[in-house]
Amino acid sequence: MRLLERFQTIFLIAGIGFFLVSFIGMGVAPWTTLKDLRPPAGFTPRTELEELGRQVFIEEGCWHCHTQFVRPVSNEPIRWGPVSEAAEYVYEIPQLFGTRRIGPDLAREAGRRTDDWHYAHFYNPRATVPWSVMPAYPWLFEEKEGKIVPTERAKALVAYMQSLGRDKLPIIQEQDSIYRANFRVGKAPQRTPELVERGRALFQRECSGCHGPKGDGEGLARPFLVPPAQNLTEVRPTPEYTYTVLHLGMPGTSMPHFREYPEHDLWALAFFVETLYREPLKPPTAPEKTPELLAKGRQLYATLCASCHGAEGLGDGPAGKALIPPPGNLRGLRPSVFHVYKTLQTGIPGTAMASYAHLPEEDRWALAYYVNELAFGFPSLARPEVSRAFSEIPVSPLPQAAVAAVPQTPTAAPGQPT
Repeated sequence: MRLLERFQTIFLIAGIGFFLVSFIGMGVAPWTTLKDLRPPAGFTPRTELEELGRQVFIEEGCWHCHTQFVRPVSNEPIRWGPVSEAAEYVYEIPQLFGTRRIGPDLAREAGRRTDDWHYAHFYNPRATVPWSVMPAYPWLFEEKEGKIVPTERAKALVAYMQSLGRDKLPIIQEQDSIYRANFRVGKAPQRTPELVERGRALFQRECSGCHGPKGDGEGLARPFLVPPAQNLTEVRPTPEYTYTVLHLGMPGTSMPHFREYPEHDLWALAFFVETLYREPLKPPTAPEKTPELLAKGRQLYATLCASCHGAEGLGDGPAGKALIPPPGNLRGLRPSVFHVYKTLQTGIPGTAMASYAHLPEEDRWALAYYVNELAFGFPSLARPEVSRAFSEIPVSPLPQAAVAAVPQTPTAAPGQPT
């Protein structure tokens, strides 16, 4: 009896008891409840390339800093997407739940960002997230003909990233569509030097990797991004336009949304972006702006541009409604004459904006002058009556399958490195 009363005996019995309880709770009970678990309806198995990418993910130690489990606690679904379900992991051996969320959770990564964003991020994480603590993986890339291109292992890794949570992608896209449909720009706060300075700091923290420290589009990510990041020194976007893009992102591009940030910060960014504009020097070959040249530009715009950019330049033309990325909102972007002329010469890779280098030089300048006047509300002449005939052309909606395939590009939440 005295033997049983000794503290060593008590600890031994308690230890065995706790072990049995934990074994039953963590081993026997889950087995009895999950032994008949089957993949959820519509489950899409991984391809051979995605399986290779999963192996690369494990070998490179990505699971040390990234979880793949959306927990059923407050704000997790808002930040990362629908809560994880046991059936999603039926083929996950070993499971990659992770324990340390140094970087963002990846359970719902499919469709959040474009492939080119991921390539830039793996080559140098600071190229897309300047404040990231993630190490670079340059050995997943090689140089060919003077360009950095992904190896097969990099392609596999990105394919795996785009497979994570893809069965929940329709739910996420529906939620995003509801947000977009109900989004409205509120009243802007008063612009102050302090707010602009706050925007400057935020720009360097979040935007300089793609748009460049000076906003000229020459960021570290430039070699990878298609379409390229906007050169903000050649356009003068309205604060309302920038605020909208920061809230909604730009589908079909590497531009994510930043709606997790407080509105005060988003307005600060919008005010600062407007200050990046630099008036370009007029090329010596450029003709003078005349009423005759503007009249020609107006005619060319109605013929060549209005179907996508809309009669008023709002990016709402009938053809533009089916394009991803969408046509630029010229009234929001307010591009310089030189920017329009250069774009007409080169087009924009990765978009439906083709090159019009085949047009006579005078016609390109005519279009550039007219688009600039349209973008700024015709400040130097009376506002012309622009035909809205293009807006009356009926457009068939996109098939549901095409809509579901549209990539979305949310970003990591503030305070979460990536």
